[in-house]
Amino acid sequence: MNTLKHLQQSGIPIGKRMLQTLIDTCVWRHWFTFKQSPDKLSPTLLAHSENFQTIYQIASSSTQVELLYNALVEYELGDRYCTELSRYVLPIARKIVIPLSRRDGLYRRDGSILRRGLMDAELRPYLTADGYDQEAMIAKAAQSLQADEKLYDTSPRKRELDIEHMESALEARADLFITNDKIIIDRLSKMSSRYDSSNPINMICSITRAPTSALPQVKSYIEA
Repeated sequence: MNTLKHLQQSGIPIGKRMLQTLIDTCVWRHWFTFKQSPDKLSPTLLAHSENFQTIYQIASSSTQVELLYNALVEYELGDRYCTELSRYVLPIARKIVIPLSRRDGLYRRDGSILRRGLMDAELRPYLTADGYDQEAMIAKAAQSLQADEKLYDTSPRKRELDIEHMESALEARADLFITNDKIIIDRLSKMSSRYDSSNPINMICSITRAPTSALPQVKSYIEA
Protein backbone atom coordinates (compact mmCIF):
# COMPACT_ATOMS: atom_id res chain seq x y z
CA MET A 1 0.00 0.00 0.00
CA ASN A 2 1.21 3.52 -0.81
CA THR A 3 1.25 5.02 2.68
CA LEU A 4 1.28 8.65 1.55
CA LYS A 5 -1.63 8.08 -0.83
CA HIS A 6 -3.53 6.23 1.92
CA LEU A 7 -3.07 9.13 4.33
CA GLN A 8 -4.20 11.65 1.73
CA GLN A 9 -7.32 9.66 0.88
CA SER A 10 -8.23 8.96 4.51
CA GLY A 11 -7.95 12.53 5.71
CA ILE A 12 -5.25 11.72 8.29
CA PRO A 13 -2.82 14.64 8.69
CA ILE A 14 0.40 13.97 6.80
CA GLY A 15 3.15 12.96 9.21
CA LYS A 16 0.73 11.34 11.66
CA ARG A 17 0.28 7.58 11.31
CA MET A 18 -2.78 5.66 12.42
CA LEU A 19 -2.73 4.31 15.97
CA GLN A 20 -2.59 0.61 15.22
CA THR A 21 -4.11 -1.53 17.95
CA LEU A 22 -4.20 -5.33 18.16
CA ILE A 23 -7.15 -6.54 20.21
CA ASP A 24 -6.68 -9.78 22.15
CA THR A 25 -9.38 -12.44 21.71
CA CYS A 26 -10.47 -12.20 25.34
CA VAL A 27 -11.29 -8.51 24.90
CA TRP A 28 -13.62 -9.29 22.01
CA ARG A 29 -15.17 -12.22 23.88
CA HIS A 30 -15.86 -10.21 27.04
CA TRP A 31 -17.20 -7.30 25.01
CA PHE A 32 -19.66 -9.59 23.21
CA THR A 33 -20.80 -10.83 26.62
CA PHE A 34 -21.07 -7.23 27.83
CA LYS A 35 -23.38 -6.38 24.95
CA GLN A 36 -25.70 -9.32 25.67
CA SER A 37 -25.39 -10.21 29.37
CA PRO A 38 -23.28 -7.64 31.27
CA ASP A 39 -24.32 -9.14 34.61
CA LYS A 40 -22.18 -12.19 33.80
CA LEU A 41 -18.99 -10.14 33.96
CA SER A 42 -16.93 -9.34 37.05
CA PRO A 43 -16.68 -5.63 37.99
CA THR A 44 -13.19 -5.47 36.49
CA LEU A 45 -14.19 -7.07 33.19
CA LEU A 46 -17.31 -4.93 33.09
CA ALA A 47 -15.17 -1.79 33.38
CA HIS A 48 -12.74 -3.06 30.73
CA SER A 49 -15.62 -3.83 28.37
CA GLU A 50 -17.19 -0.41 28.87
CA ASN A 51 -13.86 1.23 28.07
CA PHE A 52 -13.28 -1.01 25.08
CA GLN A 53 -16.69 -0.06 23.76
CA THR A 54 -15.55 3.55 23.72
CA ILE A 55 -12.32 2.55 21.95
CA TYR A 56 -14.36 0.62 19.40
CA GLN A 57 -16.64 3.61 18.82
CA ILE A 58 -13.63 5.88 18.34
CA ALA A 59 -12.08 3.46 15.83
CA SER A 60 -15.40 3.20 14.01
CA SER A 61 -15.68 6.95 13.52
CA SER A 62 -12.05 8.06 13.34
CA THR A 63 -9.46 7.69 10.60
CA GLN A 64 -6.70 7.93 13.19
CA VAL A 65 -7.24 4.61 15.01
CA GLU A 66 -7.04 1.21 13.33
CA LEU A 67 -8.02 -2.02 15.08
CA LEU A 68 -6.11 -5.18 14.15
CA TYR A 69 -6.89 -8.90 14.37
CA ASN A 70 -5.28 -12.13 13.19
CA ALA A 71 -6.24 -15.68 12.28
CA LEU A 72 -5.84 -16.73 15.91
CA VAL A 73 -8.63 -14.35 16.93
CA GLU A 74 -10.88 -16.01 14.35
CA TYR A 75 -9.88 -19.47 15.57
CA GLU A 76 -10.35 -18.67 19.27
CA LEU A 77 -13.73 -17.00 18.77
CA GLY A 78 -14.81 -20.08 16.83
CA ASP A 79 -18.33 -21.03 15.83
CA ARG A 80 -19.79 -19.65 19.05
CA TYR A 81 -18.99 -16.07 18.06
CA CYS A 82 -19.01 -16.33 14.26
CA THR A 83 -21.97 -13.92 14.00
CA GLU A 84 -20.27 -11.33 16.20
CA LEU A 85 -16.99 -11.79 14.30
CA SER A 86 -18.72 -11.00 11.02
CA ARG A 87 -20.70 -8.10 12.45
CA TYR A 88 -18.19 -6.33 14.66
CA VAL A 89 -14.64 -7.46 13.85
CA LEU A 90 -14.30 -8.06 10.12
CA PRO A 91 -15.90 -4.80 8.91
CA ILE A 92 -13.67 -2.55 11.00
CA ALA A 93 -10.41 -4.38 11.78
CA ARG A 94 -7.46 -5.18 9.52
CA LYS A 95 -6.09 -8.72 9.45
CA ILE A 96 -2.37 -9.07 10.18
CA VAL A 97 0.00 -12.02 10.06
CA ILE A 98 1.30 -14.33 12.79
CA PRO A 99 5.05 -15.02 12.43
CA LEU A 100 5.94 -18.69 12.12
CA SER A 101 8.78 -19.62 14.47
CA ARG A 102 8.27 -23.40 14.75
CA ARG A 103 7.97 -26.18 12.20
CA ASP A 104 6.82 -29.05 14.41
CA GLY A 105 3.12 -29.02 13.71
CA LEU A 106 2.15 -26.53 16.38
CA TYR A 107 0.94 -23.89 13.96
CA ARG A 108 -2.27 -23.92 11.96
CA ARG A 109 -1.48 -23.53 8.26
CA ASP A 110 -4.32 -21.16 7.43
CA GLY A 111 -2.75 -18.76 4.99
CA SER A 112 -2.09 -15.92 7.41
CA ILE A 113 1.24 -17.25 8.63
CA LEU A 114 4.44 -15.42 7.78
CA ARG A 115 7.58 -17.56 7.76
CA ARG A 116 9.73 -16.53 10.67
CA GLY A 117 9.36 -12.89 11.59
CA LEU A 118 10.91 -9.77 13.05
CA MET A 119 11.14 -11.23 16.55
CA ASP A 120 12.18 -14.74 15.45
CA ALA A 121 10.80 -16.41 18.62
CA GLU A 122 12.60 -14.02 21.00
CA LEU A 123 9.44 -13.76 23.13
CA ARG A 124 9.70 -17.42 24.05
CA PRO A 125 11.21 -16.70 27.52
CA TYR A 126 7.72 -15.51 28.47
CA LEU A 127 6.55 -19.13 28.40
CA THR A 128 9.05 -20.33 30.99
CA ALA A 129 9.10 -17.26 33.24
CA ASP A 130 7.03 -19.09 35.87
CA GLY A 131 9.24 -22.19 35.82
CA TYR A 132 7.07 -24.13 33.37
CA ASP A 133 9.15 -26.43 31.10
CA GLN A 134 7.44 -25.64 27.82
CA GLU A 135 9.58 -27.80 25.56
CA ALA A 136 9.28 -30.85 27.80
CA MET A 137 5.51 -30.50 28.01
CA ILE A 138 5.21 -30.08 24.24
CA ALA A 139 7.27 -33.23 23.71
CA LYS A 140 5.13 -35.12 26.20
CA ALA A 141 1.93 -33.98 24.49
CA ALA A 142 3.29 -34.99 21.09
CA GLN A 143 4.01 -38.51 22.32
CA SER A 144 0.51 -39.01 23.69
CA LEU A 145 -1.51 -37.63 20.78
CA GLN A 146 -4.55 -39.65 19.78
CA ALA A 147 -5.21 -40.39 16.12
CA ASP A 148 -7.74 -37.58 15.76
CA GLU A 149 -5.82 -35.01 17.84
CA LYS A 150 -3.63 -32.15 16.66
CA LEU A 151 -0.68 -30.81 18.61
CA TYR A 152 -1.98 -27.24 18.33
CA ASP A 153 -5.08 -28.25 20.30
CA THR A 154 -3.21 -29.57 23.36
CA SER A 155 -2.87 -27.63 26.61
CA PRO A 156 0.90 -26.97 26.30
CA ARG A 157 0.38 -25.62 22.80
CA LYS A 158 -2.43 -23.35 23.92
CA ARG A 159 -0.02 -21.67 26.33
CA GLU A 160 1.75 -20.39 23.24
CA LEU A 161 -1.27 -18.59 21.88
CA ASP A 162 -0.36 -15.50 23.93
CA ILE A 163 3.05 -15.49 22.24
CA GLU A 164 1.44 -15.64 18.79
CA HIS A 165 -0.63 -12.56 19.58
CA MET A 166 2.41 -10.72 20.93
CA GLU A 167 4.59 -11.62 17.95
CA SER A 168 1.76 -10.63 15.67
CA ALA A 169 1.53 -7.21 17.35
CA LEU A 170 5.27 -6.60 17.03
CA GLU A 171 5.37 -7.88 13.45
CA ALA A 172 2.70 -5.32 12.53
CA ARG A 173 4.54 -2.63 14.51
CA ALA A 174 1.36 -2.07 16.49
CA ASP A 175 1.19 0.84 18.90
CA LEU A 176 -1.03 -1.01 21.37
CA PHE A 177 -1.80 -4.60 22.30
CA ILE A 178 -5.01 -4.51 24.32
CA THR A 179 -5.81 -7.47 26.56
CA ASN A 180 -8.02 -8.22 29.56
CA ASP A 181 -5.60 -10.92 30.72
CA LYS A 182 -4.05 -9.69 33.97
CA ILE A 183 -1.61 -12.63 33.95
CA ILE A 184 -0.08 -11.38 30.71
CA ILE A 185 0.22 -7.81 31.96
CA ASP A 186 1.67 -8.78 35.34
CA ARG A 187 4.12 -11.34 33.93
CA LEU A 188 5.47 -8.91 31.33
CA SER A 189 5.82 -6.24 34.00
CA LYS A 190 7.82 -8.58 36.25
CA MET A 191 10.03 -9.69 33.35
CA SER A 192 10.77 -6.20 32.05
CA SER A 193 13.56 -5.46 34.53
CA ARG A 194 15.57 -8.45 33.26
CA TYR A 195 16.00 -7.05 29.74
CA ASP A 196 17.14 -3.84 28.10
CA SER A 197 14.61 -1.55 26.42
CA SER A 198 15.33 -2.87 22.92
CA ASN A 199 14.56 -6.48 23.84
CA PRO A 200 11.28 -7.84 22.40
CA ILE A 201 10.04 -8.58 25.93
CA ASN A 202 10.19 -4.88 26.78
CA MET A 203 8.95 -3.92 23.34
CA ILE A 204 5.72 -5.85 23.88
CA CYS A 205 5.51 -4.81 27.54
CA SER A 206 5.62 -1.15 26.50
CA ILE A 207 2.53 -1.47 24.28
CA THR A 208 0.43 -3.93 26.33
CA ARG A 209 -2.53 -2.34 28.10
CA ALA A 210 -5.88 -3.28 29.57
CA PRO A 211 -8.74 -1.35 27.90
CA THR A 212 -9.14 0.86 30.96
CA SER A 213 -5.56 2.13 30.71
CA ALA A 214 -5.53 2.11 26.90
CA LEU A 215 -8.52 4.42 26.50
CA PRO A 216 -6.78 7.60 27.78
CA GLN A 217 -3.89 6.90 25.39
CA VAL A 218 -6.30 6.49 22.46
CA LYS A 219 -8.13 9.71 23.34
CA SER A 220 -4.87 11.59 23.75
CA TYR A 221 -3.68 10.41 20.35
CA ILE A 222 -6.72 11.56 18.41
CA GLU A 223 -6.82 14.89 20.26
CA ALA A 224 -3.14 15.66 19.58
